[in-house]
Amino acid sequence: DEAGPFTITTGSISGDGAANWSITDDQCTTAGTLNSMDTCAVTVKYTPTAAVGDFPAQISFTDAISTPLIVDLNATQVDVTAPDTTLDSFTVNSSARSAQATFSGTDDYTASGDLNFRCSLDGHAATSCTSPKALTGLAYGNHTFSVYAVDDASNQDASPATKSFTVIKPPVKKKKHRHKRHHKRHRHHKRH
Repeated sequence: DEAGPFTITTGSISGDGAANWSITDDQCTTAGTLNSMDTCAVTVKYTPTAAVGDFPAQISFTDAISTPLIVDLNATQVDVTAPDTTLDSFTVNSSARSAQATFSGTDDYTASGDLNFRCSLDGHAATSCTSPKALTGLAYGNHTFSVYAVDDASNQDASPATKSFTVIKPPVKKKKHRHKRHHKRHRHHKRH
């Protein structure tokens, strides 16, 4: 509601997210004398950082009589990148019909120690799990274990880490048969 003519002399950005914002084209400061109905354009750029959340800022201009003109800026940065899952080790104990898996994950925003994991055996529904994961009571034969990471934004690794393995049935022990020798007793008759 300011009456013209006026001249915008400076443009600046301030606020919590100021470090993420920059003025790339300020036509208002270079416009010269403006009347009350005149318009001018300013182009600002937001540069993402390795964080999520809101990044508010204000772009303000000051005219020749020090009247501030303020425009609010805000950007919301969200995590849309899925984490990666690594199967670090996998051991099988066929005699105990068991196995153990250790795994880890990495993500752009969620710390490795804060990732959640979901495990599945032989295509069954995945359930929450932690590393190391013990698999017990396994049937003899072939199996497939899979695990994927989930970050704080609920992004899931679409390519789970998998391991195919076999629980080997021990060989059947053959029973040893003992053959008894039959000894015939021969009586010797003395001839008189």
